[in-house]
Amino acid sequence: MLFEIFGWAAAVLTFLTYYQKTMLPLRILGILSNLCFVSWALAFDIYPVLVLHLCLLPINGYRLIQIQRMKRRAAAAQSATGSPLDWLRPLAKTIRYRDGDLIFRIGDAPDRLYYLVSGNVVFDEIGKRAGPGELFGEIAFLTARQERTASARCEGPCELFSLGPEDLATLSLQHPSFNFYVMRVIAERLTGGQMPLKDPGRSFADVGRPLGTPNS
Repeated sequence: MLFEIFGWAAAVLTFLTYYQKTMLPLRILGILSNLCFVSWALAFDIYPVLVLHLCLLPINGYRLIQIQRMKRRAAAAQSATGSPLDWLRPLAKTIRYRDGDLIFRIGDAPDRLYYLVSGNVVFDEIGKRAGPGELFGEIAFLTARQERTASARCEGPCELFSLGPEDLATLSLQHPSFNFYVMRVIAERLTGGQMPLKDPGRSFADVGRPLGTPNS
C-alpha cells in the first residue's frame, strides 16, 4: 500500500508538470515525479519505467542547474556598472575622422554602432551633441524603417570604436551586461534626459594608464 502511494504521487506530479507555464517549476516537479516513479518501479519490479525515469532524472537535474545559472547571469548583467570599453575593445574597429566629416547621414541604412573615444559628434537635425565616452547609432538598428534618424557630424578630430552587425550580435551573446547598458541608453533618451548616456567608467584615454596618473 505504501508504494502504491508513490505511484499515485508520481501520476499527480506528472500532471502538474505538464500544467506548468514556466520552466523552473516544471523541472522541479519533473524531478519529484522521477523520484516517485523510481521508488514505485523498484517496489513492483517494473523495469521499463525504472530505466526511463533513471534516465530522465539527471536530464531534469541538469536543465534545472542551467536555468539557475541563466538567472544568476541575468541578475549579474542587470546590476553591472562596468565600462562599455571592457566589452567593446576586443571586437571593435578603431576609426578616425577629421573635423567636419560625416559619420552617417539621416536616412542611411544602419551598418555600424559607434562609441566615441575622443572628440565631439553633432546631430544637427535634433540639436544634440555627443562627447567622449558616449554610445550612438543604436536607434536605427531597432526601428521598423531601419534607417538613421539623424546625421552625425564630427566637431573637431574624432576617434571612435565601431561595431558591425555580426560583431554586435557576438557582443550581445558574450556580454549580456552590454545589452542592459544599451537599454539604459535608449531609456535615457526616450525619457527626455541627455541624448547620450555617459560612460560611468574611465575615458578611453585613461584605459591602460595606472590609476592616479595625471592626464597629459
